[in-house]
Amino acid sequence: MAYGLPSSSVTYTLTAGDDEEVGPYSPTMNGGGGGGGGSSGTGAGGATALPADGSGLAGGVPGWGAPTGGGRWRRVLAALVVGVAVVAAAAVGVGGVRHARSARGEAAAAAAEGGEGHTDGATSTTGLTVADAGVGGGSPVPAPVAGASSPAPAPAPPAATDTNAADPATDPAGAAAGAAAAAAPAFTTAAADRLPSGAVVPPAGQLAPRFTYAIVNETPTDEDAFTQGFFYANDTFFISTGNVPLPGAPQLTTPPDTSSMRRVHPATGEVLRKVTVGSAHFGEGSTLVGDKLAMISWKTHAAWTFDPVSLDLTGNWSYKGEGWGIAWDGDEAVYMSNGSSTIQVLHASNYTTGLPVRTFQVTNAGMPIRRLNELEVVCGELWANVWLTTIIVRIDPATGRVVGSLDLKGLLTRMTAAGVWGKEKRLSGGAVLNGIAWDRGGRPAAAVNGTEHSGGAVTPPRLWVTGKWWPRVFEITVDDPAVDWGGCAALKQAGLP
Repeated sequence: MAYGLPSSSVTYTLTAGDDEEVGPYSPTMNGGGGGGGGSSGTGAGGATALPADGSGLAGGVPGWGAPTGGGRWRRVLAALVVGVAVVAAAAVGVGGVRHARSARGEAAAAAAEGGEGHTDGATSTTGLTVADAGVGGGSPVPAPVAGASSPAPAPAPPAATDTNAADPATDPAGAAAGAAAAAAPAFTTAAADRLPSGAVVPPAGQLAPRFTYAIVNETPTDEDAFTQGFFYANDTFFISTGNVPLPGAPQLTTPPDTSSMRRVHPATGEVLRKVTVGSAHFGEGSTLVGDKLAMISWKTHAAWTFDPVSLDLTGNWSYKGEGWGIAWDGDEAVYMSNGSSTIQVLHASNYTTGLPVRTFQVTNAGMPIRRLNELEVVCGELWANVWLTTIIVRIDPATGRVVGSLDLKGLLTRMTAAGVWGKEKRLSGGAVLNGIAWDRGGRPAAAVNGTEHSGGAVTPPRLWVTGKWWPRVFEITVDDPAVDWGGCAALKQAGLP
């Protein structure tokens, strides 16, 4: 989050190419609105400290004091200019998607269908960024939302049997994109083109497919948690949060001390224990590495290790650059994202040095996928939320190539229809998908948090997703017939033990 702090020695600034925690509040908060990565007043370039009154944020960050003085008229004018630019960009995007003939155009069309409309770099001929172009994956397919049981007090919402398909009446560009992607030829592969999970690696230059999902269960969680990290270990959810002021909260002159590490009961959402890291730090991703929890921050380069039971602080460490997501593969690799298309790989034996042993770029059909956020290792694959979208990409951690994607926008529809989501948070722009947790299974079948596992002598693998200021955690399954999900526990690098 980019804050200007009137009464603090700490000032968060935007840097070129990164606007993670500012963008959700308003499309115009990121500088002049044209660069998509610049700080206040800089467009696409450099970093500039934000004014103390928040006047560089097109109205200020909610809860941080309203802008005053002559800057108001400049902001009104800026808003009008941005509005015209947005309309023009939308027109270009629709035309570009309808007439996409190149691989880049088809990729951008798929991204448009996925709901991505935020610019963050050089734009393609469709009005979408080159980095966004591969986000949506290849052929979109229906995403059945067949929840088995729901704890929501409201009646179940209407069945969503096609959560990925665009409505031609309201989204002609998306519908055209879906038709183009659906017409893409299927590909075959040899055993050498598969990951250890069994997932098929698309041929070079071809978009990865999008897979369907189904809801197995949903459980409540703390709607006030601005979830930045999410994982499952020791029969418990662990959630790390950032310190964004709640929508409608009283205005503050310093950040709230709500960046936290939490132990959460998976079935009830009860916060079993919580520690905060101080208002000077914006909490980000977290994971378990060996027998310690690791948590990172956004811009202060601060990171911590905690005891996984007591949450007592056991150490401090640091790293260069920004911290967004972090995940351990259960073996030697610790992956970190920084909001770009680059993933850093640290060695689990000395990750607290903050020094990566290698880096790789995440690409789909050769195009980089930027704004990679919360991470999780799932059955040997690296999965990542793409910030400001409802997309999760599945990545080959050896090469960075995307092997598949999910579009979970049907979950937002479900929570809204069930009436379980507070309107202020839902409409804030900040309540986006951000959180993947994985249980590789393979343990002796027994009662885990009151739930008996059946179907064999060991627990099955399980997968959950959630978001920032979301009231629900969803357990889902993914329909990729190439993957033997039940065999994931036997993989050395399957994810958290």
